[in-house]
Amino acid sequence: MRTMMKWLAAMVCVWLMVGCATPPKPLPVEQASGIRRVAVVARTSDVFTRKYTGMTVFNNEMDSRDVSAWQLDQVYERQVAGVLRQEFGLTVIEAPYDAAAFEHMNDLNGPWSAPAFWGPNWGAIEGAVKAHCAAHQLDAIVGLAKMNTNDVLAGTNQSYGGLGLYGRGPGARLAVLHYFAKLAVLDCRTGKLLAERVVSRLHDALPGEVIRNAPLRAVDPELVTLPLAQWSEPQLTKLQADLTALPGSAWLVTLQTLLPPKH
Repeated sequence: MRTMMKWLAAMVCVWLMVGCATPPKPLPVEQASGIRRVAVVARTSDVFTRKYTGMTVFNNEMDSRDVSAWQLDQVYERQVAGVLRQEFGLTVIEAPYDAAAFEHMNDLNGPWSAPAFWGPNWGAIEGAVKAHCAAHQLDAIVGLAKMNTNDVLAGTNQSYGGLGLYGRGPGARLAVLHYFAKLAVLDCRTGKLLAERVVSRLHDALPGEVIRNAPLRAVDPELVTLPLAQWSEPQLTKLQADLTALPGSAWLVTLQTLLPPKH
C-alpha cells in the first residue's frame, strides 16, 4: 500500500510538471477578434542597473545609470509594433501618452518589496489605459512593464529585474545583460488586464525555465565589477547597441502566447 501511494504521488508530480510545461494559450479568437486598433506602451528601460553578487554580502555591489536619453522604451515599442502589424495584422497607433501615469504599472502590488507583491501592477493604470484608448479610438493596449525575479541564473538569495547587468563571483562565473519584463494585453473598455506573459524566448517550459530564457546576453566579466560612472564612451556606445538588439528574438515568441495569428 505504501509503495502504491508513493507511486501515485510521483505520478501526480509528473502530471503537474507536464501541466506547467504546456505553453499558455492565446486569447480566444472570439475575444481577440475585437482587437483591431492597439497602441504599445513600454515603461521598462529608463534606468540601467549593474548588480554583482560576491562571495559574501560585503562583496556585493549595485549601482544604476539614467539611460532615458537612449529612448530604449520607444525602440522596444516600435519593435513590438512591427511584429503586431506583420504577424497579427493589427493597426498600431503611435501617439504620445502620459508616461508618468503609465509608470505606475511598475508599482508594487502590496506594502513592501517581496515576491508576493512584486509587480507589474496593472490595476494602477486602469485610468491611464482608458484615457489613452479614448483619445485614439483603441481596442487594446499592449503594455510592457518591469518584472522582478529571484536569482534564477546563479541561485543566490538576491533578486533583480528590468534592464541591467548581473554578475556572480568571485571570478565572474556569470556576467550577463538582462531584460526582465512582462508583456500584457489591456482591455480598453474596462482598463483591465486580459492576459500577461513573461518576455521570453521559450514558453513551452516550466516557469523557472521560461524566466531563464528571458532576453540575456553574455558580456565581458570585467564590466560586472566596474562602476557605471567609470565606463568609457566606447563601452557605453556598445552597451546601447547591445540593449537595442537584446529582446528582439523574444517578441514574436511571447506575442504568440497572447494573440492568435492573423487569418
